[in-house]
Amino acid sequence: MNHNLDLACERMCRYLNQNGIRAFTAWPDSPRNDPAAPDLVVSLRACQVKPAGFQDYLGERFNEIGRAHV
Repeated sequence: MNHNLDLACERMCRYLNQNGIRAFTAWPDSPRNDPAAPDLVVSLRACQVKPAGFQDYLGERFNEIGRAHV
């Protein structure tokens, strides 16, 4: 998987762990401490890139007293 996508999973795990939910990435580097304890496993099934909003927005023109041109 892409390094940035790996970071997304790791950050989600960190957030969940900080909020009291035991979470691991789908393929952790180390074995689990307590295999009998319930855990949440974080992975990405798919990732899709879409264009950002306002990508063609050029702003508004204002006259010298601050009113927008119409």
